[in-house]
Amino acid sequence: MTEEIWKDIPGYEGQYLASNIGRIKSMVSKKPGLIRKQDIRRDGYAQVQLKVDQRPVNFLVHRLVDLAFNGPIHDGLVINHLDGTKANNVLSNLERCTSSQNVRHAIGLGLKPPARGESHGMAKLTDADVREIREIAKVRTPKGRIPRGVLACLCVRFGIGYSAMGAIIRGEHWSHIQ
Repeated sequence: MTEEIWKDIPGYEGQYLASNIGRIKSMVSKKPGLIRKQDIRRDGYAQVQLKVDQRPVNFLVHRLVDLAFNGPIHDGLVINHLDGTKANNVLSNLERCTSSQNVRHAIGLGLKPPARGESHGMAKLTDADVREIREIAKVRTPKGRIPRGVLACLCVRFGIGYSAMGAIIRGEHWSHIQ
């Protein structure tokens, strides 16, 4: 069993402590040393309510634990739960990483499907657009080429470049659409 280690939360020294097993302790409550109750949010993260300037403020537990043991987090970094369980805030389950590393980790664990097709935030086309493009591109000249001007018209109509259009027609892009 792991020994519980407590550290002051920077900015709240002497008021609140975080432990390496993911618990938060208040030293300013009516009963100093009281372990704060954690609630699980709809998104699965554990949060705890602390008083800041006599007002209740919600904090994410994993951020408090990381802050207490690793100091302030640098811009561009997030805190990843290694086991994929957002409520498991044991220090050994937390790591700092970039947002893209965090997303790749979630995809690798099967927690988040890869953003493909129209569900991707940068998609200009819909699945129906891709099907239509491929249907139009089936019409070929006797030499097996797309008729002159058709590719240019498709590019203008759908607002994408020649190379992207060619990759869609060949099935290199949007390969999940038949």
